[in-house]
Amino acid sequence: MRRLENVVCILGFWLATAGGAPGQPATAGELVTLHELKVLTPEEAAAGPPVRVRGVVVLHDAGWHQLYVRDQRETLYFNADDFAVQPNKGDLVEITGRARGTNVLENPKLAIVGQTPLPAARPLELPDLGLDHGEWVEVRGRVLSGESSRGRLALLLNDKGQNCLVYLLGSPATNDFKQWLDCRVQVRGINASHMAGDRLESGLLFAPGPDEIKILEPAGVKASQIPVVSIGSLLNRELGSWTNQWRISTAWWSRINRASPSPSKTPPGSFARA
Repeated sequence: MRRLENVVCILGFWLATAGGAPGQPATAGELVTLHELKVLTPEEAAAGPPVRVRGVVVLHDAGWHQLYVRDQRETLYFNADDFAVQPNKGDLVEITGRARGTNVLENPKLAIVGQTPLPAARPLELPDLGLDHGEWVEVRGRVLSGESSRGRLALLLNDKGQNCLVYLLGSPATNDFKQWLDCRVQVRGINASHMAGDRLESGLLFAPGPDEIKILEPAGVKASQIPVVSIGSLLNRELGSWTNQWRISTAWWSRINRASPSPSKTPPGSFARA
């Protein structure tokens, strides 16, 4: 049944993005796919070829200048500040202008031409986030911690020995991560992971909202039921079953968050799993 729903969703998305602009057929030399923009050379961009692409907005966050549009084949980032019209997730949009780079347009314009369900995302294991950078993907992992010091809720996922920091962008905004803490979840979003050469340095995902998080396995113990302990008492205890879960109310250094080189400031009452 789910497979049939996915097929219907993909077919609907293909039909929505396949057509050209209403009443305006593509002209000679016009770039009409995101792939044509991505492979544009500097020499070709210098000529300023006309652009008319259509796709669905899979992520938009004006505060972080994020706009990702996906057509039938791939996803491309645009600076949300470049457009007077600010779309919502799921809007079918047409972007026009003259290309001056792979995602830089002269006289850029964005028009909302409809709405459509978000396309299916490519499943990726967390250790494989070095693939498909900037693409619409789906990952799974267990939520170890959450914090919102950068103005957006961030969840730390772990699976198969790999961490991934997930930022919840867009709207509606939320700082309530307790519903996901210690749960195994599935998240769809944009793969923004950092690479060091061919090696994955840190996993990073931009999710377009809390509705893109699906709980696969509930937490074994609610975080609110874990007693608060001091750091000093932890240092003086012998290792044992008590080390499985703990909660502190202070600023803490996240040893498992390799995505940030600096201490992670966790608000009072925040939770972590170790």
